[in-house]
Amino acid sequence: MKLFFQTLILLFIGSCLSQTMFAQDPVAIAPKIYRTRLDNNKVRVLDVWLKPGDKVALHGHPDYVSYALSSGIAKFTDEKGKATRVVMKAGQCTWHNEEKHTVQNVGKHPLHVLCVEVKGFRWL
Repeated sequence: MKLFFQTLILLFIGSCLSQTMFAQDPVAIAPKIYRTRLDNNKVRVLDVWLKPGDKVALHGHPDYVSYALSSGIAKFTDEKGKATRVVMKAGQCTWHNEEKHTVQNVGKHPLHVLCVEVKGFRWL
């Protein structure tokens, strides 16, 4: 029985760590595009500037809210290769579940977005 509980604890810890260990941090891989504006135990706020043509390699986010400060067009490609073209309007606020993706500004104007990543456990 003791071995059973130890295994459960290790699986739980491993699943929590895997969410942060295996998803590349956008600030680490694209520091000129993603800048941290606030980081505490509840949220991390990222200030994102994508020039036309800029592309960020595969990275991950926990659950987050994006707020478009400018209008533009972005292409998001998930880890399975499915691409989605998104037209963003200044002032648009969108909820996103935890995800991994690449992002590219496929428009003619710079994109400026705030991403508010929610910290904590995700049970469902």
